[in-house]
Amino acid sequence: MVCPSQLGIELSIMSIAVGFFDESTDSEEVQGASYTVAGFVSSNETSACLELKWKDLLVKYNIEYFKASELNAGEGQFRQYREDPNSSEWKPFTQKEKAKFEEIKIAFTDLIVDFSLDLNVIGAVIILPDYERIMKEYPLARRTLSYPYYQACQTVLMEAGLQISKQNRDYPSGDKLYIRPVFDSHEEYSGRMKEIFDSFCG
Repeated sequence: MVCPSQLGIELSIMSIAVGFFDESTDSEEVQGASYTVAGFVSSNETSACLELKWKDLLVKYNIEYFKASELNAGEGQFRQYREDPNSSEWKPFTQKEKAKFEEIKIAFTDLIVDFSLDLNVIGAVIILPDYERIMKEYPLARRTLSYPYYQACQTVLMEAGLQISKQNRDYPSGDKLYIRPVFDSHEEYSGRMKEIFDSFCG
């Protein structure tokens, strides 16, 4: 697959940075549960090349999306690589299964590493026990803080905006850099996140 830059093609006249963001939860009892929103911001050209190569891997491994938790468990779309994919009983991985899942993990990880010099990584973590204590002990927090998911999203968007703002100091007034965020679809929160993003832009 050849990227547009290798063909000498300009993707757009307007300077655009693209931000890809996703969420994750961690219920680790030792350190306490946490909620994370993270992602990366890159140029339109870099993100287009990365997205095309990402899709190539999805096709290669016959999956619609990459979800690390499903890969680690051999569930969801990765169940097809179990020796008995139709079994209702979960069994430890065989050596063959381990090798396949390791191959897939390395393929997707290596792709990100290949683009790492052109990616600006941003993340926000909400430690849920701390969040709940603040909400309990400080009345003002209950009136001003959002739910953990939204709080993390807003923090990441703010940092992404600050990065773009800093870069725009070196851009001429008629050719500023703009960011186009892409969010992971979330069945429960996607509608509210759209409202938050519209409010954030306003």
